[in-house]
Amino acid sequence: KVNLRKTQSSNIPNSRGEQLDTAIHPLHSHLLIYPQVIDSARIMHCLSLLRTILTSRSTDLTFSTLVSASLGSSPSSSRGQQIQALLARHRMSLQGQSFNGSLPVDLTTAFRSTTLIDVITGVCFHLLRSYYPALDSAALTFDERRRNLDVQLSAADLLTSLFNGIRELVVKGSVGLTSFVSDLLTRCLAQKVTLRSLWISLCGMVAMDRDSPLIEDFGFTGRLLQLNVEGEGKYWEVYQSHCLRVLESLVILEHHLGMSDGSYQSPLKVPSNIHWSASRRAAFAALDSGAPLPPWHFVQGCALVRQPMFLQLLGAALKERSLRSFHSAWLSVIITCLPYLGKSLKQVVLIVIAQICLNLEELSKTDSR
Repeated sequence: KVNLRKTQSSNIPNSRGEQLDTAIHPLHSHLLIYPQVIDSARIMHCLSLLRTILTSRSTDLTFSTLVSASLGSSPSSSRGQQIQALLARHRMSLQGQSFNGSLPVDLTTAFRSTTLIDVITGVCFHLLRSYYPALDSAALTFDERRRNLDVQLSAADLLTSLFNGIRELVVKGSVGLTSFVSDLLTRCLAQKVTLRSLWISLCGMVAMDRDSPLIEDFGFTGRLLQLNVEGEGKYWEVYQSHCLRVLESLVILEHHLGMSDGSYQSPLKVPSNIHWSASRRAAFAALDSGAPLPPWHFVQGCALVRQPMFLQLLGAALKERSLRSFHSAWLSVIITCLPYLGKSLKQVVLIVIAQICLNLEELSKTDSR
């Protein structure tokens, strides 16, 4: 079964004297919370317009411009400065500070060399994991929550188009692009956000199949997620489908960057002159030996298909009985990615084949009864 373990459990009474579970799930840090209702219609318009531009005939020119144009070199310097200020405010907000107020000069200038593709990719990954808290019902209506879910799906679609377009440039051998794109994926936490988004959707689908609210397994984290998807019965399935497309495009892109084949520094052979913490070296040693790691564990600098989180996510998705109707979607992605798994091919295939055999064995036992 998928482990829906929660941590830091405690109970506090609400205004009506009811006991509320305040347990924080390990994936809670993945979520971004809106402090107020956003203009979903405007965001949807921008995402739709960007996707139309990215899928137009002049794809190469569009992506070349996105990669090369920085905010500091924008023809409209005032517009570039506005975007830099907004990025700085978002950075402050992500660090737990107020979105408004004065901006430190060094924080504003830090985004001067930020490229347009940095901005789009970063914003999309933020939107993919953004949710509403329990705001005033007069401000946060059902339609507002539903539109935010549409924003998440549109952000996932735009990320898929972005990664597919970048891949075409990488394949054509644009000078210096490989290292730039590798750094871009690291800066925007592409692997981590994609995998954790899939984990949340997986847990949400399991909770729905059990006909139990997420709050029972996620505590406070589940209450927040339940608030956002309430009334949207099939949302987690749709969300997972879109995230799987992002995963597929990201795996193929990493292959063309050389990450899956080991030309990108292999995390299983750590150079002795690199001073890493004992916990990080232990994580790599566990990955090398096949020892179990926490399902939410992420290893920095490791190709996506070699991430412990990915391997455990794959096994959990195929093992969970309640998700059998969705197994074909996972298998379709894995089959598509087979030529791009590099040194992880053997391990991924073993996980998939072994779990399929176990599923068939379990089905035969059920039929025999």
